[in-house]
Amino acid sequence: MRPRAFGILAVVFGLALALALTAPAQSFDLAAGGGGAAGSGIGGAWAGINATTMVAPVFGFNAEFFGRAAAVNGPNYRPLLLSANAVLRAPVAWKPELDLGLAAMRAAPPGCANCVPLVPASYEAAQWHVGGHFGLGLTRSVAPHTFVRLFYDQFLTGFYNGSPSLHPALFTVMLGFHFGVF
Repeated sequence: MRPRAFGILAVVFGLALALALTAPAQSFDLAAGGGGAAGSGIGGAWAGINATTMVAPVFGFNAEFFGRAAAVNGPNYRPLLLSANAVLRAPVAWKPELDLGLAAMRAAPPGCANCVPLVPASYEAAQWHVGGHFGLGLTRSVAPHTFVRLFYDQFLTGFYNGSPSLHPALFTVMLGFHFGVF
């Protein structure tokens, strides 16, 4: 991925997270949890965090971060997924939610261009892929200020090794804390 494209996504993700954390909103949610992923050889258990602010009863913003729980492609590498989204949420008991936004995925570890013992190596940067994201799910209050979030996330993050198959899907269950009107 080009540095400029990643820089733009990093700014969008940062702004979405800052807005989710500081906006004068009707509500603000923080959630953490995990689930499973499928697609593109990155299946397995993933952990994630989510920050959502609802600036109106049915509209808001969120930022999400997911990391694979176990290493792949080497002992110190875990794929990462980021997304920044607009959120539509219906104000009913089981709140259906739709997230639409931008995503980035770190799909490969930094590489070694000339790995020879006792010779300084030149390393390639980790591969980041930028694309779109949509999510569908349900959120339900289970106690005062506590909720459960059941979600399907689809990441459409471009090409991997020349193949347009890098579209991981995550199924997650998160437990969260709610501030404001739920």
